[in-house]
Amino acid sequence: MLRAMVSTVVISAVVLLGSTSSADAAWTQARGRLYLKTWNRSIVGRAAYVRARDIQGTADVYQDHQLNIYGELGLTPDVTFVLQSVLVGFARYGGRSVGYFGGVRAGARFALADGFPLALEVQLGAQPGAERLGMGKLSESGQSYVITPSIGTAVGSAQLQAGHSWVSTKNEGSTWIVAALGTTVFSNGALSPAFIGSAKLGHGFASGLSLDVHLPWYHSVKVDPTVNVLGSGDTRYLGIGLGVSYRIVGALALNASADGVFYAWSNAATPSLSVGLELTQEP
Repeated sequence: MLRAMVSTVVISAVVLLGSTSSADAAWTQARGRLYLKTWNRSIVGRAAYVRARDIQGTADVYQDHQLNIYGELGLTPDVTFVLQSVLVGFARYGGRSVGYFGGVRAGARFALADGFPLALEVQLGAQPGAERLGMGKLSESGQSYVITPSIGTAVGSAQLQAGHSWVSTKNEGSTWIVAALGTTVFSNGALSPAFIGSAKLGHGFASGLSLDVHLPWYHSVKVDPTVNVLGSGDTRYLGIGLGVSYRIVGALALNASADGVFYAWSNAATPSLSVGLELTQEP
């Protein structure tokens, strides 16, 4: 397997750059139905993606840890409220460390068709940013890099989402596929607008086990020559990841994921693993 595929792209602020959703993205939740997910994402590494598959070393080890939350609540059959936040983050580099609030973003998903999962999702939010922990020169090219876990800005995004699902004829579970395409913009002039997209294929077994393969895509219009190692600035990537969820009791499930990339610009090159809990509450 290509080195770029087993290394991972890390989004320092999930709230800022990407969107994290349940398997039901493109579907609106039933009135009063609640989906809640919380998870920890940790990275530790000493390398960065410069552009495409070019990976170079940093002068010291960096680490970044985030406690995230994502939720959906059905307001009407055609409107779902969505919320996501990096509740708390902790980053360390070169003997310096910082704790930070990664921001919050909220919005709604609107059903656009009857009988077919086609939706428009719009979100607005902000994050205060965090101090820069360090800077240096990459090992091979000597190109400058910075270690900044979060950049302060207001943010807005819009995505068109479509999906399809079908149930196994042997009642062994259900399979779904979801695709999304949209854009995100920022109030901070240091961050350029970006195109965002994703695709996901998953299967839920009758036993309570769910598996999925997901392909996130992010493409900043411009990328600064200074590499933002933690991925909180302008970046580009096409990722690939594996997710698993298992219902442990009632409406509570354990989830985990691991992600890699086919290519990336200005981002971390180190394994990224997440583990957390999911709760689904019926009305």
